[in-house]
Amino acid sequence: MDGKGRYAALLMMFAAAAAFSPSVRADDALYEFEIPNSPETSLLYRLNGATGEVNACYWAKVEGSTIGKIVCDPAGENAGPQKPGVYGLMRSPFKTETGVYRIDKIAGKVWLCFQDSGKTVCAAQQP
Repeated sequence: MDGKGRYAALLMMFAAAAAFSPSVRADDALYEFEIPNSPETSLLYRLNGATGEVNACYWAKVEGSTIGKIVCDPAGENAGPQKPGVYGLMRSPFKTETGVYRIDKIAGKVWLCFQDSGKTVCAAQQP
């Protein structure tokens, strides 16, 4: 599947989930999702917009089944909850990049987040 087809399939999957979920309250955590630019990965990054926690998610085959499952890695170094703020995700413009950028929209901080040894980690911005 090419990059556009993969993106469209993921977008449709999350749109369907959102359509059948209960309405969101103002104090609920709002999640943001982004896929890396690389056509060689099946990763999808999930961000808790209120806490800044980032998780890399991917499809995994279930042994003995024709149906797989979505697995989200736990947050590792610098990927866990941050100071309260307003966070977002941005994909890199590089075609081979498999990570995404987490941005703090209030403080202007940037982290590069990626999958590493079964965890999602984020490299902090240098001063």
